[in-house]
Amino acid sequence: MGIAVSFASPQGLADSSPTAAPAESPPTPGAPKAILEAAEPTPSQPLAGDAALDRRRERVSRGGGRSQISKSEPAQPAPDADPDWLRTCRSAPADGGSANGRIPDENLCEVDAGPLHLRSDAAAAFWRLAEAYETRFGSELCVTDGYRSLVDQERLYAAKPGLAARPGTSNHGWGIAVDLCGGVESFDTEQHIWLAETARDFGWSNPEWAQATGSKPEPWHWEYGD
Repeated sequence: MGIAVSFASPQGLADSSPTAAPAESPPTPGAPKAILEAAEPTPSQPLAGDAALDRRRERVSRGGGRSQISKSEPAQPAPDADPDWLRTCRSAPADGGSANGRIPDENLCEVDAGPLHLRSDAAAAFWRLAEAYETRFGSELCVTDGYRSLVDQERLYAAKPGLAARPGTSNHGWGIAVDLCGGVESFDTEQHIWLAETARDFGWSNPEWAQATGSKPEPWHWEYGD
């Protein structure tokens, strides 16, 4: 939002119109040259009111009008809605060449400066979703997992081959998937139902294959994007 200030003219300041100089008497015929030169104003001697004009012109905005802030209500800076970690995260370059599970740390975002990592756009959307969730339920959105490196995918697949995706194919490896808890991990809870109705407004969803009628129901699994 633009800030504009209204300056009242200080007392004693001359009006914006320059004071008219008194009419000069015609030179007396035969007057000495020195006398004639003394009667003419020199460029180094500004006319009355010029200084006042200069002072007032300095207060005119570049847009051609005067700024308009009331002194009784000083302007306040707009509150910054995003936390520091999110602004830093957005400065990370987008990653378009790394393989699944091999995304460099600088291309991922530490959500809320914690252990959860996501791609920067997914992190920004998830943070806003988590804010809405906390407003609704009065508690933080519980998360158990986000980005998984290829090593982590291989370890999980070895431990739970029937549950975990084949290493190198999981959306966790792209930094656009999370596993949630705190009630969301069950289909019939108030938290899960609210999230299923609201998450799409923030770009997140429980994918069809993971829904109750899907091929592999996982109520805790949520992904960012289409």
